[in-house]
Amino acid sequence: MSDFATAAFVDADGDGYVDTEWVDVNGDGYSDQENYDTNGDGYVDTEWVDVTGDGVADQENYDTNGDGRTDVTYNDLNGDGYVDETLVDLNGDGVADYSEGPFAV
Repeated sequence: MSDFATAAFVDADGDGYVDTEWVDVNGDGYSDQENYDTNGDGYVDTEWVDVTGDGVADQENYDTNGDGRTDVTYNDLNGDGYVDETLVDLNGDGVADYSEGPFAV
C-alpha cells in the first residue's frame, strides 16, 4: 500500500485524447474513480466512483447525449452493490428532473 495517489491515462485509439483514466486516491492499489470517453470526443461520458474503497462503484455518472454534462446518475446508497437511486436530468440544467429511490423528487 502506498501513501500517494496514483493515476493511469490510456489513449487506446491513438488520437491524442485520453480514453480511459484510472485514479487511486487513497493509495491502496485499487481504482477509486474511473473516467471513460466512450465516443472519442474528448469529454468524459462515463464516470465510476468508489467512495467507500471496497472496489464496488457507489456512484456511476453517464453523459448520454454527448454534451459534456452528466444526464443519468446511479447511486448505491447502502454499499450492497445494487443501485438504490437513479437521478435523471432531462433538460441539461444540472438538476435532477426525475428520480427513483428513497429520495425521489
